[in-house]
Amino acid sequence: MFSNHKLSKISFLVFIFLLPFQTRLILFPMKPEFLGFSIYLSEIFLWSALALWLINDYRKIKLPFCFFVFLFFCLFTILWSPNKIAAFRLWLYFLEGMLIFGYLKSNKDIWAYAAKALLFSLFIVSCFAIWQFFNLGSPAFKWLGLSARGAWNLGDIVIGSEGTRWLRAYGTFPHPNILGGYLAIGILLLISFVKKGASKIFIYPLGAIFIFSLFLTFSRSAWLGLVAVLIYYSFKNFDNKDIRKFFIFSILSIASLSFIFWPFVTSRVKSEGYLESKSNIERVASWREGLELWTQNPLFGIGIGNYTIGLPKPYGQPSHNIFLMVLAELGAVGFLLYLALWRKLWKSGLHSVLILFFIIGLFDHYLWTLYSGQMIFWVGLAFFQEN
Repeated sequence: MFSNHKLSKISFLVFIFLLPFQTRLILFPMKPEFLGFSIYLSEIFLWSALALWLINDYRKIKLPFCFFVFLFFCLFTILWSPNKIAAFRLWLYFLEGMLIFGYLKSNKDIWAYAAKALLFSLFIVSCFAIWQFFNLGSPAFKWLGLSARGAWNLGDIVIGSEGTRWLRAYGTFPHPNILGGYLAIGILLLISFVKKGASKIFIYPLGAIFIFSLFLTFSRSAWLGLVAVLIYYSFKNFDNKDIRKFFIFSILSIASLSFIFWPFVTSRVKSEGYLESKSNIERVASWREGLELWTQNPLFGIGIGNYTIGLPKPYGQPSHNIFLMVLAELGAVGFLLYLALWRKLWKSGLHSVLILFFIIGLFDHYLWTLYSGQMIFWVGLAFFQEN
């Protein structure tokens, strides 16, 4: 017979492995999707792990006080949120994330197993993403949460050069940028294993695959975030010979891929072409909308998870900046509480992962709006709180 403690750990490892897969049951479908409510398969295993853990070890929950204050304030904003379902959904993701943070803090013995589970899962997703890119698409498969993708589909995100259309690598995610964020965390985990003196037999091949698939997402925020963290981590650990070697390996890999895919790189970096110009215009417009929405209720915000409700146009999109999202949804009070949470995490030594999330958060919203984004945010923090 397995004890509750062991069953909890097994369930948590399954949750980590399933995290990149989007298998879910849609309970309340809404347009845009951010306003709906779904239960993910990985979520079921997460709550199984948390329930079995809390039955016996609830006294071991060790979270900073600012976490509870922020969580309570977010719950409070549901009272005036126009869409209560969307508000509760996002609040629930914060609750889950903070419990994940506390879980790994109290169960340090499974850190390596959980990290390897995520790395193995990302290896599978990366191989699929590389095939997807060169195949110019992939079929739907509902049991893995996969939608049909194709460079020929007008709604899918592509990279263009000299009249050609190539599908950016989605992997198993709803957007290439999310895959980029997950792979950046995967590369940071590999660096952690390098720092601990782990065998290089698997680390360098995995690193090459992750860097290649991340490159094929053409996610500028993930690119910039990863390079910034690699530079920071290398300077911080300059005396570590293994870290220096991995840094050189990573930079050479990125440089080689940039040379091979140079037309695509220039298209993304210089924002050349119609698709790139359109992307930049929409991003800047979303920033303006975020500030305008904040002025409607500057103190307490429109309510958690209700950003798109407050937009004047139907089916509006979130602002491509998580800090503007927080300001608009939670107001100045919630924004200050959110900054206090980041400050506490920074003082805890989580510099590298916070630099990555800060850069991604400046240009995208998924770390705030989506289940997959919230989970990698808190899982990433939980992994590196002891590293």
